[in-house]
Amino acid sequence: MYDCLAPAKNTVRPPGQWNQYRITCRGSRISVVLNGEQIVDMDLDQWTTANQNPDGTKNKLSTAPT
Repeated sequence: MYDCLAPAKNTVRPPGQWNQYRITCRGSRISVVLNGEQIVDMDLDQWTTANQNPDGTKNKLSTAPT
């Protein structure tokens, strides 16, 4: 996902501490919560072109999500 949409903030804990992720997928929507803070909220329906993000930047996806 990070190649398509960067996290909104860095909530990674320091080395030696555990991180906790919660990834939720409902239909075309993906939400990622890291250590209690939402860092990604994306709608895959916005990715309509292979190798391109909605804002026109490149990504590694050889096909658009369906």
